[in-house]
Amino acid sequence: MFQKFVDWLDGFLLEEGARGIVRAALGLMSFGAVLGVLFGNTAVRAGVMIATILIVLSLLIALVSDRRRLLVELEGQKQLVHAYGDAAWERNFRVVSWEQTAIIESNGDTREYILIHAVIEGGDARFIRLFFGAGWPQPLRYKKRMSVVVRRVDADGRIGTQFRVTKDWRSDGRISVMSHFDTTVGAGADVRFRVEWFWPGKCVPLMVSKQTDSFTFKFGRPVEHAVYRILLPPGVKAYWDPIGFTRGGDVASLQVDEATDRMQFTVDVRRMPVSKPVGVQLELKS
Repeated sequence: MFQKFVDWLDGFLLEEGARGIVRAALGLMSFGAVLGVLFGNTAVRAGVMIATILIVLSLLIALVSDRRRLLVELEGQKQLVHAYGDAAWERNFRVVSWEQTAIIESNGDTREYILIHAVIEGGDARFIRLFFGAGWPQPLRYKKRMSVVVRRVDADGRIGTQFRVTKDWRSDGRISVMSHFDTTVGAGADVRFRVEWFWPGKCVPLMVSKQTDSFTFKFGRPVEHAVYRILLPPGVKAYWDPIGFTRGGDVASLQVDEATDRMQFTVDVRRMPVSKPVGVQLELKS
């Protein structure tokens, strides 16, 4: 009986929204007021008011209970996707180029855009899986607010519609982002897409704690060309050191631009080492 009531309530909310409950409660209270006027009895009004409050509380309890059940089911589904992803995932693609731009705000919130050109290898693919991390153990309140969108990109650079995305947080603090293709993509096919995210507190160690922080990327297979661009908040300056390469060498170059409002660091990698982080280390100037 309770489940039937919850199912009815779900349908009611889908059709009417939360405003429907408010309108129903106001209607009941108005009805009680009319009865009180007709019969001249404040007890009638009080009785209807109490009944309305009890009904609304019952609805809230039912909604909270069902929400908890749905959250448990959702977590179970996420764990299944996680397990199947681990079982099915192989490095079935090769990154040709990677261009990442991070725009940092004074509170540590970060918006990033990654333009990726990859080639499917080894067999047909239904998804591409990537891993990202903040580099420090973030509290849950930051992770809950993190949002990711993955969009198709044409060969001419036109940005298209979204992929379906499955994401989950790993035990090591990284997030797994699976971008699902509409249809199977054959081996040898070019895939271009752009990852866009808003990551609350990603750069708190640098911006709030005033600690030295590293901005690096690492690939498990050779990459022809990779760029990491970091833009600090307006008016903020930083000391810097290269990571994974030396200036003037043949692995990567580092350009520092202080002419604009946002100090900008650009790491341009032409010979990306395998399984070795490359990037820049920053420390804010006081």
